[in-house]
Amino acid sequence: MHLRARTVAGTVVLLALAACSAPAGGTPEQISAWIAEQDAADQGTGTLGTATSRVGPGDPEPSAGTGITLEYDAPARVDAVRVSCFGDGTLDFTVATTSADDHGGSTTRDAEVTDVACGGDPVEIPLDATGVTAVRTTGSGADRTGAWHAEILGTQPA
Repeated sequence: MHLRARTVAGTVVLLALAACSAPAGGTPEQISAWIAEQDAADQGTGTLGTATSRVGPGDPEPSAGTGITLEYDAPARVDAVRVSCFGDGTLDFTVATTSADDHGGSTTRDAEVTDVACGGDPVEIPLDATGVTAVRTTGSGADRTGAWHAEILGTQPA
């Protein structure tokens, strides 16, 4: 009788722990559908491009040069980057803009936003950058599987 009580108590503890566990995130099918929806959305005028990627808890920490880079043939003005994500939890985003300088070289400027709620409203990262030749975006810090999307907002000279 004593052993049975311990077994029942142990089962109750395991069930309680399972109920408190973090959700697994989106299924591969849900993530693919969300990515397809983002890619198919009409971005309208003022969009210089988009980047979308899957993300998961096993992803390496971002480092210099990682992420998705969009390059422009002519220098552009980038006003902001609108970021969103799918899944449970939050993501951190880093946006790096590369601009041509007056001496034939380039400069890179980073902007970050942390704890973007996945499934919530998109968040705009203001940049107000001119002469931009490339924008690199990275979403990281996932506790579960999901995806992220970035829309680069600005204008390109005619």
